[in-house]
Amino acid sequence: MMNAKLIIGDVIHVLPDSIVINRGEKDGVEPGQEYRIYRKGEALTDPKTGEFLGALESICGYGTVEQVQPKEATLALEEPPLKIDTNCRVRRIAPITRFPLQVSK
Repeated sequence: MMNAKLIIGDVIHVLPDSIVINRGEKDGVEPGQEYRIYRKGEALTDPKTGEFLGALESICGYGTVEQVQPKEATLALEEPPLKIDTNCRVRRIAPITRFPLQVSK
């Protein structure tokens, strides 16, 4: 059975068809795992209480782990991704949680 551990990391290098992230074998990354690539946006707060609720996220693409080292991993990019750079983050996802990418104007 696949490990269901939440894995969140940063994009540390961008190649034409893949990215390298700062999470690897020691963090539970395994070949075949799927990740959502996203960019954090504006902070959200509750207007009545002032409580921080989180931040908006813009999905940039999806990737599948191809190679894993102890401290980093390489993900093959799927679909034509939107702009991905080292300001993007990644989060492990289940394959059924995909959403179509839409370019915002």
